[in-house]
Amino acid sequence: DKLYGGANTTLTLSEYLVQPMACDFDLRFYPFDEHRCELSLALLPHSVDHARLIIGPNSARYTGPSYLPDFTLEETILELRHKLIAGRTHSSATFKIRLRRRP
Repeated sequence: DKLYGGANTTLTLSEYLVQPMACDFDLRFYPFDEHRCELSLALLPHSVDHARLIIGPNSARYTGPSYLPDFTLEETILELRHKLIAGRTHSSATFKIRLRRRP
C-alpha cells in the first residue's frame, strides 16, 4: 500500500443542489422596483483551514426561467466569502440574483 501525506493531498467533492430562494421585496418604488435576493452556503462544521469551497466557471447557476410572471431575471452572481460563525472562520459562498419588474 502506498501512503500519501495529507498536507499534499487534495480531495474534491462535487454536489448538485436544488435550492428554492425566498426574497423579501421592497415595494417603495413600485412599479419600477428591482430586487436582489441572496442564498448563502457555508461549509460547516469544518473551519476554513480544513475545507474550502472553490468557485469554478460552472460552480453555481440558475437553471429556472429568466422570464417570470412579473419579473425578469437580470443578473446572477456567485461570490466566495469567509464567514465567522461561533468563533470559527468557515468557507462560504453567496449566490445573488437581481430581479427587475416588467412594466
